[in-house]
Amino acid sequence: MTALVRKYNLIICLYRIINNRKAQIANASEMVVPGLVQKIWQQVSIKDLTVAKEIASLKKPNFRVEKLIKKQLKIDSVQFLAHASVGIVYKADVEGRAYAIKVKHPGIEKTLTQDMLFLKRLVKVLSIWLPEDIKHNLHSIIEDVIYEIRGESDYIKETVNHQYFYETLIDEEIIIPALNLQYCSDNIIVSEYSPGQPLTSFWASANIVEKRWFLDTYHRFILMNLLYCGKIHADPHPYNFLIETDRENKKRLVVMDFGCVKEYSAEFIIALRDLLQAVKTEIIDEEEIIALLIKLGIENSCLEYYHPVIGWLTQVILEPYCENRDIKYSDWNIDYKISTILSSRVWEKPLSFSADLLYLFRVYDALISYWQQANVPINWYKIIQPILGGLSINENI
Repeated sequence: MTALVRKYNLIICLYRIINNRKAQIANASEMVVPGLVQKIWQQVSIKDLTVAKEIASLKKPNFRVEKLIKKQLKIDSVQFLAHASVGIVYKADVEGRAYAIKVKHPGIEKTLTQDMLFLKRLVKVLSIWLPEDIKHNLHSIIEDVIYEIRGESDYIKETVNHQYFYETLIDEEIIIPALNLQYCSDNIIVSEYSPGQPLTSFWASANIVEKRWFLDTYHRFILMNLLYCGKIHADPHPYNFLIETDRENKKRLVVMDFGCVKEYSAEFIIALRDLLQAVKTEIIDEEEIIALLIKLGIENSCLEYYHPVIGWLTQVILEPYCENRDIKYSDWNIDYKISTILSSRVWEKPLSFSADLLYLFRVYDALISYWQQANVPINWYKIIQPILGGLSINENI
């Protein structure tokens, strides 16, 4: 693919997002261009699972990659599975076992560098004419994409992350596929193949109980790794989850792709835990809230500017963790509550967040998007309490 064609695809991608035309995609192949184009569509698919289904439906094998797999693993045949922004995934039998084999697109590092440079210039030009709300959303998506994709082309680091989660996570309802470390390298990752159902197709037919199970299980996966180990799987788009169902109809969540993993310090995790406890009280101690938010990476000057309302904002954002009851996304009513709190005056200075918090917000934004699309009641309080009351955080980080 020439550089000109790639630039055209990036422009079309941004045009459709800006005009909210996800459902009017004329050609699904627009979304599976390796690099930033596909990564941007993956970000969009979190908010709209129909986009994820369109991407998953397109089969576009790479014969150069197939040849590389056969040579490196000394096998005769492979089966195309899926596209990824940095690589492409195949299934193959190796030494009598089925494996999922993710291979990096040839020359993807150079492609990503060119994409990011062009995209930054393009967004800078577009920002002159865009309304503030669209400009903010576009910048948010682009920064998320660039921040994440820089690390996803490092397959050695991804292998280390994957192995860590495999060895650390203990949960009967969550599966981390085992790696075959003999074949993993800087351009290929080989893990056990799961016959599970893609989240997109599971979601399309799932009933209320099944959607609630997914939300509870995924939520528990986030919290256990964050609060016990100080790490999160920070790539929550729907292609990274499968649902396995056994003969007794017992379901298990399969989590894949550990190219984007964020590690947190013990101080950050302890501050987060203390913040969750602090917002439960009827009378908010704003000075305590501010001290904890500083430890979480928010600038002191920014917090001083929002001092009159920062306690209320924090309590609204964390409200689902504070009430021991089932609530739907619509019951939370977060947009209305935040708008009401901020309506007291014009706030000229935006809240700025650290990279640590941006990763965390990204994961929670995905969880909340799935919750909103499911339209089912969830008890966040019951999910977090056993984890907060578990092992000492200091002993696990």
